[in-house]
Amino acid sequence: MRTQASIVPTFWTGGSGAKLRGKSDAQVLAFYLMTSPLSSMLGLYYESLHSILHHTGLTEAAFREALPLVSEIALYDEEAALVFLPEGSCYQLGPTLSAGDKKRKGLLSQLKVYRNHDFVRRWVERYYDCYNLSQDGITKPLRSPFEAPSKGHARTVHAPETEAEAEAETDPISEARAGAGAPIIVSLRERSQAWVRDPMAASMSYPNPHLWTETLELVALVATTFGIEPDALRPPGRNGSLDGRVQLVLERWAEGVDQARMRQAVRGAKHSDLIAGKPELQSLQTIFKDGNAVDKYCRLAKSKDHPATQDKSNRVTLTPEAAEKRRKFLAGE
Repeated sequence: MRTQASIVPTFWTGGSGAKLRGKSDAQVLAFYLMTSPLSSMLGLYYESLHSILHHTGLTEAAFREALPLVSEIALYDEEAALVFLPEGSCYQLGPTLSAGDKKRKGLLSQLKVYRNHDFVRRWVERYYDCYNLSQDGITKPLRSPFEAPSKGHARTVHAPETEAEAEAETDPISEARAGAGAPIIVSLRERSQAWVRDPMAASMSYPNPHLWTETLELVALVATTFGIEPDALRPPGRNGSLDGRVQLVLERWAEGVDQARMRQAVRGAKHSDLIAGKPELQSLQTIFKDGNAVDKYCRLAKSKDHPATQDKSNRVTLTPEAAEKRRKFLAGE
């Protein structure tokens, strides 16, 4: 359960909050959705209608009347029980996130929970550039987001005049659940395979692999492990050509080596007699030159992290016969 959230006092004096003056039910609903114990730093979170009504004290009728009034602040998909605060991340995480910000890992982990719901598409569109989401294997939605979020959210529509017109009307939430289109979040392996297969095409969908969060993590880990300056990786060339170090890392990911194993290989390389004494070899290019190198350094890391138990005491180990004689002596038998 969340125990704190950032709310700016200007909610009451300007913008969308000020528009709710004199509309007490809408004020209660808006403020609750911004501060719910279930809310998250993304501004996306699951909460049932029953829970909202219980905590706010609103009747269902009052809730349905207030929901359209708070649409600039919060949207709600009743069937999915999903709340979306369009500016939630901006207030909780800040208006921008740098490529090396440690919050990014948690952000991406939470975003995966909601899969391809259209609220995720709206979130991605809102923060794609200011949070540098292209570096995290997130594709920018190709279509415009819908405006009305749910069946429970009142909308002003004209009455269909014909059966054909009625059939043509669709619920945008239902369309979102249909799951049309490519996944918003693409796995590290898929992104890497795209680069290995066709760099030019991959550069359009998943640009700048030298700045991906996972790449920067490995660069930083190598630097801290060996106590050296981080590698300065070159961006891709116009033809999609890559820095050799980045190319090797992508090849390992494309082969299915996950990030945890890549980190383990870096830790193991520190214990390699070959690498430890030669700063020129302490780089991504050496550690990830091929799958055999990764396996070797992972085994080395495992042996160093979990060394075999050795009995280094000077205590004499008695034979069973001697132990029995000692027992009898001590017992006075």
